Amino acid sequence: MYELHRLGWHDFQQLCLTVTREILGQTVQSFLDTADGGRDGAFAGTWVQTSGEALGGRFVIQCKFTGKPDRNLRAEDLADEVDKARRLVQRSLCDVYILMTNAGLSGTVVEDVERMFRQAGVRHVLTFGSTWISDQIRENKRLRIDLTGDFRTSSKERLGYRKGTGKCQRRRSRRSKL
Repeated sequence: MYELHRLGWHDFQQLCLTVTREILGQTVQSFLDTADGGRDGAFAGTWVQTSGEALGGRFVIQCKFTGKPDRNLRAEDLADEVDKARRLVQRSLCDVYILMTNAGLSGTVVEDVERMFRQAGVRHVLTFGSTWISDQIRENKRLRIDLTGDFRTSSKERLGYRKGTGKCQRRRSRRSKL
């Protein structure tokens, strides 16, 4: 797993929007860091999931960051976000809510989160936690390059490969600190 808590909230938000574009295949509108109205990113249209299910309407992307390693998200951590989502639904700005977090997500918390947002009027809720995001980074070369440094170094150097050990260790770069 990647040490996503070392990114900082802004870099984590940028990572999430990049994952949305690169992995989920959506063109995303991003908002200012402050006064985003409960939306770090958004898009409108139809998204066909790998399962074949098509989701349509207005999508809200919200990134929840924690600087604490091994932190698990709790449903009550999202009370303010549920209120914001309710307001967005009332203004016809949210049909699908995508939550991306560097915290861990348990199955029971995902069920609670989905229930809370559906009660707020959101039609569909998608949740992506630290494990899923780390899997995407591991499986996508472009994401790894973006996170680990510039293009002038070799892939082994960017990933912190230690000569003589035969092991690849995470380098703590000034940008991503992964």
